[in-house]
This record gives sequence, C-alpha cells and structure tokens, in this order.
Amino acid sequence: MQVADGINDTSPTTVDSYTYTTRTANGQMTYPVASQTHFEDASSVLTTYSYSWYDGRVQVKQQTITRPADGGGTVNIYKWYDSHGNLAWTKNESGTVNYYDYDWRNNQLERSIEDISQAKANALGIVSPFDTNNNNDDLPTDGVNATTEYLYDVHGRVIQTLGPIDGSTRPAAWTVYDDDAHTTYFVEGCAEETSTGSGIWTVFTLSNPVSISITNKDGNVTERIAAVLTKSGSSIVWSDNPSSAPADIALDAQSPLTVLPSLGLPSHTSYATWATYQYANKQLRGIHHYHFIPQTDGDQGTLGTNYTETQYGYNALGLPEWTKTPDGTITWNVLDARGLTLSTWIGTNDYNASDSDPSGGTVGQSGGNNMVKVVEYDYDKDGNLTSTQDPENAAKTNYSVAVSDMVYGERLVGDETDLTNWSLQISTYKEGSAWGL
Repeated sequence: MQVADGINDTSPTTVDSYTYTTRTANGQMTYPVASQTHFEDASSVLTTYSYSWYDGRVQVKQQTITRPADGGGTVNIYKWYDSHGNLAWTKNESGTVNYYDYDWRNNQLERSIEDISQAKANALGIVSPFDTNNNNDDLPTDGVNATTEYLYDVHGRVIQTLGPIDGSTRPAAWTVYDDDAHTTYFVEGCAEETSTGSGIWTVFTLSNPVSISITNKDGNVTERIAAVLTKSGSSIVWSDNPSSAPADIALDAQSPLTVLPSLGLPSHTSYATWATYQYANKQLRGIHHYHFIPQTDGDQGTLGTNYTETQYGYNALGLPEWTKTPDGTITWNVLDARGLTLSTWIGTNDYNASDSDPSGGTVGQSGGNNMVKVVEYDYDKDGNLTSTQDPENAAKTNYSVAVSDMVYGERLVGDETDLTNWSLQISTYKEGSAWGL
C-alpha cells in the first residue's frame, strides 16, 4: 500500500508491501499472503506467514505468523482451523492456547476456552494440534480455562451466553425474540451451579433493567424501552415503581428464556427509560427521548413536557442531509451525487434552505436564516478525501491518499516454474501515470 500527499503527489510513499504464495489442489488455486513488510521512519518490519493444508484441498489447516519480538528475535503466532474452516485453536507469542468448539451441524460456536490447561484438554478428550507428542504436554498446567458458552435458537441467533466462572458465579446474558410481535428482550445477570461442583449452571439471577426493542415490519426500530422487574411472592412481574425495584431478581429454577416471553410487554408504569422513533417513506425523521414518561399506556405525551426531539432530513436523492438537535442546532451537509459531503453548515434557522444552498439565498436571509458554512471538503475522482478548508480563515488541511483504495487493476506476478514467491502488483492511474506496489 502507498500513500500520497494529496492528488498531485506523483511520488507516493510505500507503507506496506506484500508477497503471496500459492496453493493448488483438486483443480483449484488460492493465493494466501506470504509476507508483509511495513515501512515506517526509514525502517521496515517483516511479518511472514506459512501454512499447512488439508490434503487435496485449498483449505488452510494451520497458519503460522512470524513477526519481530520486542527486544529482538522473532515470535510465532499459530492459528489452527478445523475441516469446516472454523478457527478452532490459537497459540499466541507467550504460549497461551485458546480452544473453540463448534456444533459440526451448523458451524455455530458453542464454547470457547481461553488459556486452556492440560488437565482441561485431557478431561474433554481433545489434543492440542500444536503438541508434537500428541499428549497435550505443550499446554500449561496452570491455565485459567476461561470458558464462555453459547446457546442458539432455531434461527441461529444467540439467546444465552454464560461467561467465565468468577468465584461461584458466571456472568450471563439472555436475548428473547418474539418474532410475531417484532419485539426483542435483552437482560444481563449471573448463573450459579445447581449444586456445587456439578458443572450445571441453571440457577439464574437477572439484573434490572430489561432492554426492549420493538421494530416495524421493515425491521426499523420504533421503540426502545428499559423496563424493571420485581417479585410478587414467587412470581416475576413488571414493577409499577421502577425507582424502588430491586437491582437483582433471583429466578431460582426458572429460566429467563421462559420467564420473559410469559410477561408480555410492560406498562408505562414499569418504564425506566423510553425513546420512540418516527418514520416517513421508510426514512427516520425523528427520535423522541422521554424525560417524563406518561403513566397511561398509549399516551405519547407532548414535546417539551414529556420528551425532547431530534429531527432528521434528507435531500432529493433520499440521502441523509441535516439533523436538528433538541436545543435547536441544525447541522446541514451539502452532498454531491455520490453522497460525499461537500460542505457542512451550522445554525438554528434554515428558512428557505435547499439541498445546494442551506443559507436560503436572499430570501432565506430576509427570513432570518442564519446557517453558516463551517468547513468544505475536496475529494479525488475515486472519492478519497484530499483536503478540508475552513471558509472563515481559508486554512486548508491536506490529507494523504491511500493509493490501495484507488486500485484499477491488480495481478499476481511471478515465475510460473516457481510458484512459491509470487507478488501482487497493484496499479492505479491518474492523468496517464501509473502508481503501484
């Protein structure tokens, strides 16, 4: 990759260069990175990549990353992939090994164990692929076995996460999807073992509040609610007094995945926070943030008394153009046909403003329009920002352009009789001249 000081710099500086190797199997060929050289302050840092492969396939089994070590020498980082292409094991430069376990039927991550110990691996009947003796003697005896487990619904969405053990509990989080009602519930808490040492974590405690999001049929969020739970006898219910509700709710043998769907939506009296979203032509036009929540269900309240409003506007192409905050500040971006911001204007009165002229011209000025241009932007033909300018003092800032973002053509270059040392040639063009790696 090269960078240039603006679009007129014809001698860009190389920041990163790459070489590539090849893998051919079963009539297929792939070109993984073999090395990366990073140039900085007249010095270079070389990182190399080597691979082992599954027999007869262009699928990586193990990737070894070799990079400079602090204080001299090199260190290796290892990544091992299962036959489905999932990252199953890693080993960092300090020797810490992490293990990732997947459901082979759908490739969903079910469990991760960070800093796995020799005893844990043996108990699970798994062997580290980095162990040449096939007995896990490369694993530490004092690994912390920080285990995170995931549970999914039939649609492949995570509905329960149990984090690493902390004393006698595990941090937990649950997400409940009520697809018919376009409603999602999310709550955090903790889990305890059913009995000490059982390894079965089914005693749950929820922490208030419960986050609720409601969407319309297009999938746009229409409400975000934080509501509070409490206990009535042995039952879990929505609290009518959020400020005095307990911080944590013990569920005993109940699961949040069954409790939350049974409660239904809370009443306004259970809301701790509330925001509603307004749309027109499938575009977000406003957000109401409530500071005084009406206590009657269905009552939306009034602007100022119950909520503040942030408004959004769009240009003729339907692109987001301006925002008006609750304090009345308007930020207006003039856009080109690509959606790039040409200038930004700020004020509190946009009378007669148009897509190309937020000041409203003479009519706008006579109507009190006070929009002021605060910054202008310049781009090259590829949409890369090249400079910004303050219209008031004409101060201009030029930006380096990443040439790799301006690629028009690329090809692998090398000797067909030696497929182990090919390089990627990237060429970009400006006014007839070519830049490349």
